[in-house]
Amino acid sequence: MGVIHFATGMRAVLAIPMKRLTAIWIPVAALLWSTAIVLAINFVVLVFRRHSDALLFDFNVYWAGARDFVERDLYRAPLMLVGHHLPIGWFNYPPLAAAVVAPLLPFGRESAGLVFMVASSAGLGLGLQLSFLTLDPRRPWLWAGLLFAGYFLLWPYAAGELAVANNSQLVFLLVAGFAAAHASAQQRLAGVLLAMATGMKLWPIVLILLIARERRWTELRWGLGGMAVQAVVFLAWLGPDVVGPMASAILGQNVAHPDAGNVAVLWTTWARTSWAWWPMWGTYVVAGALLAIPATGRLGLGLGLLGGLSLNANLWHHYAPFFLLAFALMIAAVVATVRQRHEGVDVFGRERVGRLG
Repeated sequence: MGVIHFATGMRAVLAIPMKRLTAIWIPVAALLWSTAIVLAINFVVLVFRRHSDALLFDFNVYWAGARDFVERDLYRAPLMLVGHHLPIGWFNYPPLAAAVVAPLLPFGRESAGLVFMVASSAGLGLGLQLSFLTLDPRRPWLWAGLLFAGYFLLWPYAAGELAVANNSQLVFLLVAGFAAAHASAQQRLAGVLLAMATGMKLWPIVLILLIARERRWTELRWGLGGMAVQAVVFLAWLGPDVVGPMASAILGQNVAHPDAGNVAVLWTTWARTSWAWWPMWGTYVVAGALLAIPATGRLGLGLGLLGGLSLNANLWHHYAPFFLLAFALMIAAVVATVRQRHEGVDVFGRERVGRLG
């Protein structure tokens, strides 16, 4: 009898952990399958585009910037990479974008580029997972896995995005993580992730407006504090005299001189390249209008993302996941509001009844 009671007790003790283990392994398995698909595509890109100018086209900028960063010459000299054409003459990203590549320098450019491509692909998959957690549908891991696989199998520009190895996928992971932390009121984590995203591509800084609008002061302190820490560290390493060249490189190439020849672009950049009457400053009017809308919650997040993206002079197709997240957040906010008014309940369980978002 003692053995029977012991066995029964052990089954009861193990019941909850086993359920939790199953709940963990299901999304992990889905992510692994999706990652396997992406890895296969990565290797296909390496094999069939080895001699293509597109391969590692954007990563070459980070690579050259990382070398200058290590040598403390970042922003002070034009980018140079012998034997490869660089799309820009000066490093026009915040310093963190170069610093994160610096640990890969000992491995060589091609090996480091492959690591970066794999990390970017995994980052996109995790970012989609976090996006669906923010949207809070049923079985978010399933939808994230399906969209992750479908993105690379069905999106016609996916192979090209992988080949150029831009850091947009990693930034998407940080932005999606911020959105998930913000929606679940994890203010310290949200602030840190926003600071990191801003350090990689400057435009996410506009989400500070949403944080201030919602009066999340802890989140605001951690976000601004994270940016301040980056500024102190990079100024200590590169020297305080780097401020002028850095501002000139970032603003001069991203704002003053956008690439007017882009055709594979989205949103306001598409308007600029498709409509002769669209002014160069039109994208900043769109950004200002979107950021001025006093929305909060998911609606505010979606509008904030669109506003921040509109500040980019050139929006290539690797920005597509950001647009998917932005529009999905806005649609979810509108659907939640309609259901609240008809049913009197908050179907997402996170927003206040009667508030849009």
